[in-house]
Amino acid sequence: MDVTYDGIGFTAQSIATRLAISKALCSFISSKEVEYLRLAGLLTDDARRKERKQPGKRNARRKYKFRKR
Repeated sequence: MDVTYDGIGFTAQSIATRLAISKALCSFISSKEVEYLRLAGLLTDDARRKERKQPGKRNARRKYKFRKR
């Protein structure tokens, strides 16, 4: 099996490969086995993403240094 990637890290590549293979297997296996894959977490993508920079802050969470005077 040949897999090609562009612009992502090694861990993300392995997770994307695992997700693609498990979703491809779903059309060839029974619904009970699909349920086992779903319970094992192989059919869901990791929803965590980079939080955007907020207005009035340096980064997503870091605030500017407070200066009293």
